[in-house]
Amino acid sequence: MSNQLPMKPGFRFLFAASAMAIAAMAPGGALAQDASQDENVEQDEGGFGVIVVTAQRREENLNDVGIAVNAFSGEQIKELGLVNSTDIVKFSPGVFISSDTGGQNQKFTVRGVAQNDFLDAVESPIAIYVDNGYIAPQQGQVFGLFDLERVEVLKGPQGTLFGRNATGGLVHYVSNKPVIGETTGFVDALYGSHDNIRLEGAVSVPLGNVAAIRVSGLLDRHDPLIENEFVGADDLYDRDTKAARAHFLLDPGNGTSLRITASYSNATQSSGNYEAGAIVPVFDASGRWVDSVLASPTETRAGIGPGGVGVAVGAVSSRAPGSSFFGYRDENVGDFRTNTNYAVANANKYKSWGLQAEFETELSDDIVLKSITDYKGFTKVASLDVDASPVEVFTYMADASTDTLSQEINLSYDGGDLNLVGGLYYLYIDNDTLQGLPFASDGVLKGAFGLGPNDPGLDFTTEVGLVTNSYSIYGQLDYDLSPQIRFVLGSRVVREEKDFDFAQNTYLNLDESRIEADPFQLLGPVPQPPGTTPFSAKFADTLWLGKAQLEFRPDDGYLFYAGVNRGVKSGNVNGPLADGSQIQADQLIYDPEVLWSYEAGFKVEGFQGDLRANGSVYYYDYKDYQAFTFVNVSGFITNEQAKVVGAELELIATPFDGLTAVVSGAYSDSKIKDLQFAPGLTKDVESVFSPKYQASYLLRYDIPLSSGELGLQADGSYTGKRWSNLRNFQAHRLDDFFLQNFRVSWEDDSQTWLLSAFVTNVFDKRYNVERFDLGTLCGCTDESFGQPRWIGASVRYSF
Repeated sequence: MSNQLPMKPGFRFLFAASAMAIAAMAPGGALAQDASQDENVEQDEGGFGVIVVTAQRREENLNDVGIAVNAFSGEQIKELGLVNSTDIVKFSPGVFISSDTGGQNQKFTVRGVAQNDFLDAVESPIAIYVDNGYIAPQQGQVFGLFDLERVEVLKGPQGTLFGRNATGGLVHYVSNKPVIGETTGFVDALYGSHDNIRLEGAVSVPLGNVAAIRVSGLLDRHDPLIENEFVGADDLYDRDTKAARAHFLLDPGNGTSLRITASYSNATQSSGNYEAGAIVPVFDASGRWVDSVLASPTETRAGIGPGGVGVAVGAVSSRAPGSSFFGYRDENVGDFRTNTNYAVANANKYKSWGLQAEFETELSDDIVLKSITDYKGFTKVASLDVDASPVEVFTYMADASTDTLSQEINLSYDGGDLNLVGGLYYLYIDNDTLQGLPFASDGVLKGAFGLGPNDPGLDFTTEVGLVTNSYSIYGQLDYDLSPQIRFVLGSRVVREEKDFDFAQNTYLNLDESRIEADPFQLLGPVPQPPGTTPFSAKFADTLWLGKAQLEFRPDDGYLFYAGVNRGVKSGNVNGPLADGSQIQADQLIYDPEVLWSYEAGFKVEGFQGDLRANGSVYYYDYKDYQAFTFVNVSGFITNEQAKVVGAELELIATPFDGLTAVVSGAYSDSKIKDLQFAPGLTKDVESVFSPKYQASYLLRYDIPLSSGELGLQADGSYTGKRWSNLRNFQAHRLDDFFLQNFRVSWEDDSQTWLLSAFVTNVFDKRYNVERFDLGTLCGCTDESFGQPRWIGASVRYSF
């Protein structure tokens, strides 16, 4: 009998493809690449050549970095039609997004590492940077892409090189910098479906021979996508983004430079983009909520008990066929039509601004000192109709502000066989969040709180204040034991201090356009929701993380690596809504999570650089995984044990001049152990918004013409089934989907003019981006869908 473990289908496919790719490019064979081919690869047409990245805090060829990295150059971003920060998931195997507020807020998930808590005081396990500046609040992960040099996606625990430690990975957006001695720039205009207008532009102007400035901006808007049939309410699912960035660069040419950057963004959208489906909660013999199923058009049970017997949910014992508790039924969820009484244009506003100074000086030929000072501010006002129906039940509103300040000082040493990076990092975060459930004056549930028809409504408000001070010292060395073998060792120590205030209060709802927290409107005699005792605490963690890795380069163009990585993320706080959930004071603070990552991978090239293969396999072992469970209309994070196993593969081929083909795939199997999904009941579950299978392809053919070059491009991405809620009930399973896109472009010989036309989601696929289970609240589920088919054209002028 074989002692080998059975290999799952996803692993079999990726293992076989990897083995064939490596065998075809074995060192010493006819396909081996000589040292001179790097230059040829970087000159590949179509913008799909090798990219220089700074994933290890020094400039390196992407294929020579012993980390699982996906990178996109500015040329690729343009040719792929990526316009939003989260668009990169379509071409990054193992990377996906979770979402809330109807998809207006999105957070990256990487290899099953996810955090879908919508409290703004919570940091993501995936760190996001713009020009080395960390973005702390999760709302900051969504923004328009403009004037970018490249984007880097690093997978696995980070912290021995980059500013903020993160367990899941990081995404770094690097903008174009000023050009000294030359005036350059571009203007890009796009028009598309739903009156989509996108204007992007930049100009770099020299200031003498040692300085320059670069100013860039973005305007991106489209009309609502969801038609609302409720009289007097607005349509939903629009976008209006304005952003600007300005760089000043001083570079006297003696190895010393100073860059100062100012940025601003203002995004306005409608209230949450939801359609309402009907859902049925399932209860066991003890009355515990153990499952949820989507309601059929003939379903009349409020809830399902043992043996399929109908049971009451609260005061509701039955419903109209296929409807919510309040009688509303959407005949065709996903058709971009709704009937909701609370739908307000321009209701949701997301603003950010920042100021950054980056100073760099060469202390010697091989030692560089760098200082990065970064300030960012964020404000958010968001709202949505919780039941997404024409009935006035209640809404959700949030009002949050976050200020961050970070200071990083690092030294890097490049000694040939020995490379060192070390530094100090300080991060300050000050977050204030109000979020709650306003009941309007005409709400159907107002009488349950003893209020008469002429009384104002109520706001059940959660108030959270969190101040974080984080101090770190980190370092990493890369040492060449021989010309073929490199040893990597890194470590970091973090001291994290937090000051937390929490309260839940009930206020008079005198202004139904915002969440109330005015002490003069505080109500005493009105029944308060559970968990209203104010709570304050100061707590701290001292954490360490580390990395050890071996890299083997048997020949030019071949890299094999294997290592272990210990990632950490500090403990944090819960700020649940006042929805009746029973959460005790000792549950408001949860412990740090620790991730042990074991990973092996390869990056190889063959056919004189015309074929490249990158692959990795990994095993994650979590202790105290920070798991967010959504229950009722809120949720909370608990510490759980978890494991993730997976593999990724990417193949890039240029079989002949002008043709580029990219194929990638990912398999990820996550397991959170013994999650309590109902009182006294536990089960193993899978992580949220983490598809087990992902795949994508891209074909691009550039055809030289008598004048200019014609580009023909097709790309598609497959996303497997995934869960929207950690409880993994039947109704939480989102279907898989495939998206197909086409693009055609023409660029003149001088690369001055670029004309493009495109269609995305060619087959007009309807696919869920989120689903919130409100089975015991309204017998409904809030569902949001990705964009429908989109057609557009653009023109770009560069100078």
